[in-house]
Amino acid sequence: MLRFYLLYNFALFGASVIFFSKSLLKIATLSIGFVNLALANYLYFGKFTDSLTLRYSFGVKLVLDSISTNFLLMNAVVWLAAAFVAVRKDLRSFYYTLLIMFLATCNLAFVSNDLFNIYVTLELAALLTFLLSFVAGKTIQFWAAIKYLLLCSAAMQIYLIGVILHFGQKNSFEIAGQASSIVAVLLICGVLMKAGVFFYSMWLPDLHANVEPEVSTLLSGVSIKTGVYAILRLSAFLGDHYTVVVVFGILTALGAVVFAMNERHYKRILAYHTLSQVGYMLVSPTHGAAYALAHGVFKGFLFLLSDDLPTYDTKELKRNGIGLPKWFFLALASLSISGFPYTIGGAAKDLVFGTLKWQKPFMYVAAVGTVMSFAKFLFMVKPRFEKVENLPSYLLFSLYCLLPILGFGKDPVKSLIVFGVGILSYLIVKDLLKPLPRTLETLENSSVLYVLVMALVLVVVMVGG
Repeated sequence: MLRFYLLYNFALFGASVIFFSKSLLKIATLSIGFVNLALANYLYFGKFTDSLTLRYSFGVKLVLDSISTNFLLMNAVVWLAAAFVAVRKDLRSFYYTLLIMFLATCNLAFVSNDLFNIYVTLELAALLTFLLSFVAGKTIQFWAAIKYLLLCSAAMQIYLIGVILHFGQKNSFEIAGQASSIVAVLLICGVLMKAGVFFYSMWLPDLHANVEPEVSTLLSGVSIKTGVYAILRLSAFLGDHYTVVVVFGILTALGAVVFAMNERHYKRILAYHTLSQVGYMLVSPTHGAAYALAHGVFKGFLFLLSDDLPTYDTKELKRNGIGLPKWFFLALASLSISGFPYTIGGAAKDLVFGTLKWQKPFMYVAAVGTVMSFAKFLFMVKPRFEKVENLPSYLLFSLYCLLPILGFGKDPVKSLIVFGVGILSYLIVKDLLKPLPRTLETLENSSVLYVLVMALVLVVVMVGG
């Protein structure tokens, strides 16, 4: 199966460059999206497992397992929804070429199972995200994208040093046994930025606020998940050092949700919640991949909805209201990210909380904060009809929000209690919430903060080791 899947993705790279006509590229983009979604569902529901070694001495290995299939299905759903929007726009042919390349790259990233192959695919995904981010040619998009590329590249160079050190120790890039303390530090620090952890990834809100909605969808729904995939794939390899990742998962879940609750710009709220939601994936390596699938669905849904909103100012949205059926889709996505029972988000949160111990109280606080952030959207409905531009994408996301692909959850009562506490808390403090300073988002401060946090991780791991 993996040999076929590898050839399939190489064929995608070929398809991205053989169509020179924009109209043919648009047709190819949608056709590829449907085929890829069908294949991802086949792999996911068929519970396929396989492994493939291309060159053993260099550890070029691929694996297909439950982690991979969750990420592959997430990539397929989010990418097709974004492609529906992209083909409606009159963009350069190069844009659709990049989209197809991005799909194939992320597919390969999500089956990578060696240290160096993970590095290559993550770097290529970052480069393609950078190119997609300023395809509209706006200067502000370029600077937001260049900040993303510089910081991610710096982080992955640190990861690469860890890979080289491990190769020097073991003469292999295999993810086997346990990493030494110094290798673990370098790998963790490198990948956490790609995964969108709060202290490492303050470039994210600025980038999201300025790029096109479908690019935001791919960035939050797929691109940062390449880093999450790497961490989850390395979790056993990191051994006891993974506790550091769990701590940062809790901190990012709590820290980012505070910024999100106080934010008024729609896309920046979602960007902060991308950081916060990564915390749920990191605290539970057992079900992190399932939560990544759920997050890709409901967060991609929310970002794509920004294309249908008249303004990103939530105060103005509340004042004018949102007509049906736009509000229905916004409410469904908001309920899902809030962990409402019988949505994909509710089922995913139930899986994660079922594995937590000492982390559980902190994550419940983060869950209440998430409800508080999205409660405002539930009260914005106006009884008027408004045309929906991206209906195929919304219907696709709605289907996966409501399908019990992760089950229905085992404890809907607790989910309802968390939801109720969040709604009540929002109603009590809503007039006190104000946007927090954006000092940490500058390139200079982001770089300094990254160095400081890396030093902290080094100290913690060395003391623990």
